Amino acid sequence: YNQLPSFCEKVMETNPGSFANLVTNDDKRLKCLFVSFHCLIHGFQNGCRPLLFLESTSLKSKYQEMLLTATAVDADDGFFPVAFGIVDVENNDNWRWFLEQLNSAISTSQPITFVSEREKGLKNSVLEVFENAYHGYSMFHLVESFRRSLRGPFHGADGSGVLPGIFLSAAHAVRIGSYKKFTEQIKQISSQAYDWVIQIEPECWTSLLFKGERYN
Repeated sequence: YNQLPSFCEKVMETNPGSFANLVTNDDKRLKCLFVSFHCLIHGFQNGCRPLLFLESTSLKSKYQEMLLTATAVDADDGFFPVAFGIVDVENNDNWRWFLEQLNSAISTSQPITFVSEREKGLKNSVLEVFENAYHGYSMFHLVESFRRSLRGPFHGADGSGVLPGIFLSAAHAVRIGSYKKFTEQIKQISSQAYDWVIQIEPECWTSLLFKGERYN
């Protein structure tokens, strides 16, 4: 960590057009670090769809820092890293700081579709920092949360086993009638599962109501 100031200087010096920003606390301890190399910025702007996935994960160290990432999708549907940050704690302020750095780095007026794990407050920060942006929730993480939330009693032969599939069908429905049919099926099997589903803003997870571009 003592080498981070010189690291940021070298990034800017040897990779013109890159962004590297370090913020420390009053006691000189790490608070926030943001890095985006010029080749990644250029690749995103010129070779990727305007689609970014925001994710966080804990780093396995005694300081328990958090790694924040912004990842795009390339032409082969592979992961294309755009920027990463390390913060002392995951909270709204640090996410907003990361997004502000990201906005400065990619500097595009094109509407971007963001996908996240439904972290509390992140949606508001995205829409405040990026003009004309859209924000959706990752169906992979929603389905995993849905599975963990399932509690009985269940009605029907298959019970809870069919609910994740019906949930995905509701997400992919493109007509209001189909969407209502699938959510009603969830309600018939488990009223608790139905309550869990409808409390999530449908404009953030359904093909039917999402206002941005889905990009498959």
